[in-house]
Amino acid sequence: QQHPEQVLHRAARRLLTSGNEAFNAGKFDEALGAYQQAAKSDPRSLEAVYNQACAQYRLGKLDEAQSLFRQVDAGLGRPDLSPAARYNLGRAVFDRSVEA
Repeated sequence: QQHPEQVLHRAARRLLTSGNEAFNAGKFDEALGAYQQAAKSDPRSLEAVYNQACAQYRLGKLDEAQSLFRQVDAGLGRPDLSPAARYNLGRAVFDRSVEA
């Protein structure tokens, strides 16, 4: 019998893969939906949060992207995502300042 956490992790992984395919095809709304579902399936997944932030950024939702990038940067357990989150946070802040 599979542990429920393993089932949730696999479901989140499938959703992340689906989101990545949509993102790479330029379907950012679709990707965002998949990433949001992945985060619900595995609330500890910083990858799902980071990917949501990237999709929000590509959709021009800079405030939402900034908030999510900050969440990833503050998260523990994924030091590989923190530098990318900081870089993209900087881009979002810059883009926001150019809009103003």
